[in-house]
Amino acid sequence: NNKANNRNKMPRKAPAKRRRKVEEDENPKVGKNQKVQTTPPTQPSAEEAITNPPPMQLHSNPKVSASAVKGIAPPPIDNGDDDDNDDMVPPPAMMNHQNNSSKASSSPNKESSPVKENENEATEEMMEPEEDEDTPSHGGGGASFNILLVCLLIGLGCSAGFVHQRIAQDLQLQLKGYQQELLHTNEEMALLKKESNNVAMISEQVDQVRSELIDLVHEIRYFARQQLKAKFGPGPIYQVELELEFPPGDEGEQLNLQYMTVDLDGENMPHAVLTFMQQADAGLYHKRGFGFHHVGDHIVFGSPSFGIDELTGNEFGQVWEDSGHARLLFHEHSEVVPHVPYTIGFSGRGPDLYFNMMDNTEAHHEARDPCFGTISRGRNVADYMHSMAGTLELGDWKEMEHPVIIRSANIILP
Repeated sequence: NNKANNRNKMPRKAPAKRRRKVEEDENPKVGKNQKVQTTPPTQPSAEEAITNPPPMQLHSNPKVSASAVKGIAPPPIDNGDDDDNDDMVPPPAMMNHQNNSSKASSSPNKESSPVKENENEATEEMMEPEEDEDTPSHGGGGASFNILLVCLLIGLGCSAGFVHQRIAQDLQLQLKGYQQELLHTNEEMALLKKESNNVAMISEQVDQVRSELIDLVHEIRYFARQQLKAKFGPGPIYQVELELEFPPGDEGEQLNLQYMTVDLDGENMPHAVLTFMQQADAGLYHKRGFGFHHVGDHIVFGSPSFGIDELTGNEFGQVWEDSGHARLLFHEHSEVVPHVPYTIGFSGRGPDLYFNMMDNTEAHHEARDPCFGTISRGRNVADYMHSMAGTLELGDWKEMEHPVIIRSANIILP
């Protein structure tokens, strides 16, 4: 009976589920975004205020720092005595109450009210620094950003180093190419310098030879004048008569001979005059096949190229070459004796001859053909020869049906 009575007197524990439900009903959890419905507080009595003072209220100004909130001390208790009693130590009950209240404020209690928890959370939110939207967080995302930035910088550094290496290689290749070009240019300059020295030497030699040739021409011309005076008279004009054989006429004449006199300028063209008079004196024009066989609109042309020499059996051309008087030593030329109509000249250095039938000064000036005499008698004979090929137009060059042969060239002595 005593055990049963004691068992009836002992309080029974509620089941665990019921205890948790009771505790949740007594201490409901309030979130940050939930509103707590509280009843307005009642005014405590004087004894309750002393024994159970209200908790310290935090400053409502959000600009107050957490350190300032924590540094606020409760005001001293004024019990209505003199000022000397202001510094007295509060009674032990009050000290215990203050210690308990400070512990309650520092460490959260299961039995603390929802309003107090909301105030503490608001205070913590106020103390937390506001994060700028543009400032990267220092959490996991910040670490990834830093890693990405480091990788990017490493990649850029590697790329820059590779680019610098390629640029350095290209510059080295270009430098080698420039060095080879410079070496080649130096070699070419050395060759050009050597060639220029050779050219300068050759030009000096050419100038020297030209000067010697000019001196030689002056000596030849002087010697020709002396020979003309010694052998053919004092001059300076020398005359030669040409006997020309034309083809037979309609009346059946055996011979159709015509004569022409040429005046030769021994002063201005001494070498050409001496050569022509030596040919006539050697008998090269005496039945030796020299004939006029072509006509053009500007000249009547002849050469020693017809027939075989009866005395030697050689062609007339070869006879002329063997004589030693067939050609001039140089192209003698003088502005005093131009290529005007009815003048006689050598084609080149001879022995071909032609009569000018128009003014050929400009045309024959470049060829520098020696013009050395003028037809003084028998110009009608030259006109007849020029008409033997028929009508001539500008630029025509025709062969005569029958050539006109020089039978003889007789020197007229003074």
